[in-house]
Amino acid sequence: MKRPLILLATLWLAACAGRTHGTSSSSRTNSGGGDDLDHKLMPGLYAASTPGQSAPTGVAVPLLRAPEWESAYGKPTYRIMKDGSYIADYKGNGDSSNGGSRDYLTIIGTSRKLSALPFPVTQGPWRVLGKDVAWFWSGNESPEITTEAFSLTAPDGRTATYKIIFGGSDPGLEKRLPKICW
Repeated sequence: MKRPLILLATLWLAACAGRTHGTSSSSRTNSGGGDDLDHKLMPGLYAASTPGQSAPTGVAVPLLRAPEWESAYGKPTYRIMKDGSYIADYKGNGDSSNGGSRDYLTIIGTSRKLSALPFPVTQGPWRVLGKDVAWFWSGNESPEITTEAFSLTAPDGRTATYKIIFGGSDPGLEKRLPKICW
């Protein structure tokens, strides 16, 4: 019985690798932007994807925003999960020679409780809406900062759990943490 299970698992992995093998380098990397790679590996995960929409429908938790990024680079792209959680992806314009930024910012908001990290988070704090949030360096080839999961209660009384990722290719990220608001 073990051999058919191993064969089935091998075939499934090969099918996944075959579907993702031809994707471009823009496939979900640590650049904060997601394309449809998540959809290929986990079909049905997202209920909608809404580029540039200021108040996406289907979000069940309070939205966190980065107004300075919106005014500099435009509205984020939202990926909305079936349970009403969201991922907001902000991207700089990518041309640092022209005063632009290759930085990216991802905000994840969910009503689900996120797991605590298996190691102490000692960097920070990043002040988010009056709350000091610890963060850690998480980038692989480029510097990236990821916060621990934290809860906030919106002015309307709804509480959600958030995680923020801020990265880029320029040094000094910890000195340029974006201001986050409702």
